[in-house]
Amino acid sequence: MVMEVSSHALELKRTVGLSFAGALFTNLSQDHLDFHASIEEYFLAKAKLFRTLSGTAVLNGDDEWGQRLRYIPPGPVVVYGVKSQVDFQAQKIQLEKSGVSYILDSEVGQIPISLRLTGYFNVYNSLGAASLCWSQGISLEDIRAGLEAVSGVPGRFERIHNDMGLNVIVDYAHTPDGLENILHTARDLTTSGRVILVFGAGGDRDRSKRPLMGAVAARLADWVIITSDNPRSENPMEICSSIETGLVTTNPQAHYEIIVQRQEAIRSAIKLATPADVVIVAGKGHETYQEFATGRVHFDDGEEVRAAIKELKY
Repeated sequence: MVMEVSSHALELKRTVGLSFAGALFTNLSQDHLDFHASIEEYFLAKAKLFRTLSGTAVLNGDDEWGQRLRYIPPGPVVVYGVKSQVDFQAQKIQLEKSGVSYILDSEVGQIPISLRLTGYFNVYNSLGAASLCWSQGISLEDIRAGLEAVSGVPGRFERIHNDMGLNVIVDYAHTPDGLENILHTARDLTTSGRVILVFGAGGDRDRSKRPLMGAVAARLADWVIITSDNPRSENPMEICSSIETGLVTTNPQAHYEIIVQRQEAIRSAIKLATPADVVIVAGKGHETYQEFATGRVHFDDGEEVRAAIKELKY
């Protein structure tokens, strides 16, 4: 069985009694600070999984927190990455809108990988998966076949296919680091057009990340539409204003607007877009609802994007 183990689960001892044959650490960025007192405590919670790990620890050598983890596991360690001297490394990376390819280089051999997923973050994700699989005795050829069979993950840099030629991506990014990663990828995929971003932030969660996300948007997007995410018990406009503070402080000349109604925000972005642009709708990804103080209502970013594109035809 393969499972995600959250920092909450580790801190609350929900995994006590489980023995793991291997564990993979991808990266760590600002998130869940409504639960953890600091980023350091967040890291220490994650590290609990590796302190008593009997199997192989697989770590991202390009991540500063991954580097700190190197000396914690009592058992074998496998390190992957792009930049550093590692056990599994991606070389000759070719990024395109339809996917990404690279040469996986390791001490046990080289193999070409051609993913139907795009973005540098998927290079790292696939490297981590390959390293963990190899540590469990799976051959490089079987790893390659498995990776190349993946057609996509709902809500994770998911391209919304359409016959209007628009490049629209729905992604779950809801942290400063996650937003930065997808915007860098969007920029790499944009040769002459703009990067148009629609995003918000969740209510009743870490408030300190909101202006940080606004700052990222100000630096990396050409046009920003700040909107509602899952406001829960908070006032959606107040959440948007907090994001706006980080945006205008970072770039007073930034092109942006606030459209609190997420449905209208998505429609506005689609109306702005041309086939040369890349539109990113971030924050909810695979979720099919919005959470308000009164409860949940159905809302699917992918559905809303398709409906907005369909309206362009009439």
